[in-house]
Amino acid sequence: MISRRRLLIVSIAAVGAAAALAAGIRQRAFHSQIDREIAALLASAHTPVIQIVHESDLDPLPAPVQRWLRGSGIVGTPVPAVVRLRQNGEFRLGADKPWMPMEATEYVTTDRPGFLWRVSMDMFPLVHIDGRDRYVEGTGDIEMRIASLYPVARKSGGNLNTGALLRYLNEAMWFPAALVLPNVAWETVDDSSARATLTDAGQSVSAIFEFDAQDRLVNMTANRWNDTEQAVRSWSTPLTAWGTFEGFTVPTAGSGVWGAGSDAYEYIRLRVTSVAYDPPL
Repeated sequence: MISRRRLLIVSIAAVGAAAALAAGIRQRAFHSQIDREIAALLASAHTPVIQIVHESDLDPLPAPVQRWLRGSGIVGTPVPAVVRLRQNGEFRLGADKPWMPMEATEYVTTDRPGFLWRVSMDMFPLVHIDGRDRYVEGTGDIEMRIASLYPVARKSGGNLNTGALLRYLNEAMWFPAALVLPNVAWETVDDSSARATLTDAGQSVSAIFEFDAQDRLVNMTANRWNDTEQAVRSWSTPLTAWGTFEGFTVPTAGSGVWGAGSDAYEYIRLRVTSVAYDPPL
């Protein structure tokens, strides 16, 4: 006869096994959800209106933007329909929060503007946050889960829409040919900066691009919705390194900063390890 103690042990083990199985199923379901979202984004990609960038496409742009885009190597090349980036770095949820190592892969479409950023962050040893941030058909949408199971951020629409569109405009630094498309309007600020306004799905966002004496993009500044603080905050992305991927010179390292002056704090430190333009998928 099985003793009560042994029966209890067997029962606990059975419950634990069932819980682990259920957790595994939920984890796979979340990963499959993101896989489907990536596939849907890529399936929506269209050939951009401007297929090859010509000198004449740069002529109407502010002088510092012309110099930057020529230096990036885009003249005579096609505007990519799809871009894939791989990144690593650190992320934190606030000025007083710990840094979390992270790795990410991002998929971007240029016509229409869209992206899905898939990320994994180490919250604690053996405790991960997995999830994605995306902009699709005019809507910003974020979903992050601990161990792919327990939601820590899940929101869609509202002020996230313009926040995500502004992020797309910022990240066009890695596929600068898209910045000559008709949905981007440029105006001169001075000889080392210009304002870009991007319009999509009936909404527009603007940011100032700043360049150095070597005609490199060194910062982008804007006012952007901060969902954690539920307020519009100053936002900037200072850049610290540049490199070449597939013949294009783009930034390879920098940070994201909320606030300005004594109120400013970094929330992300990012390094780009690869960029692929219209890769086989």
